[in-house]
Amino acid sequence: MKNLLFILCLFNFSAIFSQISDDQNEYLKSIKHHKLFEGDSEKAKLDTITSLNDLIYKFEKDWKFEFTGKGYYIGYTDLMFSIANYEEKAIEPLLNFYKQTKKHEAKLGVIYTLNLIGNENIAFPFDFKNEKARNALLFLFEIEKNESLLHSILDLLVKDSWDVDIEYIVKKLKTTKSKDWHLVNALFRYDIKNNPFNHQNIPDFIGKKVFHFKSPKSIKLENDSFYKYFYINYLKKIKILFPHNIQIEQTVYDNYFYNSPSYEFISIDDPNSTEYNGSSTHSYLLNDLINNDIQFRGYYLQPLDHEVQFYIENEIIYIVDFETAKNRWLDWWKNSKDKL
Repeated sequence: MKNLLFILCLFNFSAIFSQISDDQNEYLKSIKHHKLFEGDSEKAKLDTITSLNDLIYKFEKDWKFEFTGKGYYIGYTDLMFSIANYEEKAIEPLLNFYKQTKKHEAKLGVIYTLNLIGNENIAFPFDFKNEKARNALLFLFEIEKNESLLHSILDLLVKDSWDVDIEYIVKKLKTTKSKDWHLVNALFRYDIKNNPFNHQNIPDFIGKKVFHFKSPKSIKLENDSFYKYFYINYLKKIKILFPHNIQIEQTVYDNYFYNSPSYEFISIDDPNSTEYNGSSTHSYLLNDLINNDIQFRGYYLQPLDHEVQFYIENEIIYIVDFETAKNRWLDWWKNSKDKL
């Protein structure tokens, strides 16, 4: 009887969450032409008088994103909404403008307008539906050499990843002359068969180990120096404790660590203390460390600029720098029988 009640409760919760998700999607579709802010929305002021080409050329002037107050909202502007109102008719003129303009901000405006055209939803959960708009973004990703603009396109693509993106990312990874971690980390946002990093196979005798740290008083909590101190010492400690099971490339210690460890994995014993405990699920801490899991945290994906990766072979964890991570992806692509 208890089992039956549990199953019924589970079914009811599943139905409720499914309904919430459906309602959220319907709500987002109903406010397609609205700008979203923290706790509010505002209908965009569509310019239906100015011609499409003249609207697009307004990106040459100074403009800025709307302030949303939330990281999971995109600050689309009235100009973007006005151009997106033309839907697919705007795609070719936008691409032509992108190819001839020299202004970085103008190109950025085109990128986000194409994303607005392509998405059914203007916020999480993103639902990219328009194939022509997707192909336009991939075309820009293919021809663009500016790293900042490339990252802007990539950040939008991975919000609703399509398998077709993978080949474009791999090609860029193959030809890049810089340590472009965005390209390495972006591939973790895709459901890839035979992923060469197999992050979920961390041995239990390592994964259940608890770590304790005390940071120097000279390092303030909640800033870059603390998180770098925490992560580097974490790496050094697991290397000492498990010398036969952990291999760390020396250059990793010089890299950038994103300054937002998840507090479900790192807890503060005392708000007035600087002592931190690693959770018993340290396997997740490794994922948090390299910032690569494909799951959503809250309503938005973590940035792609974390400068470390790891893979596992024969119960040995290899924590690696860019070149090793890059070559591992390229070897996977070269040997993959089923190209996506």
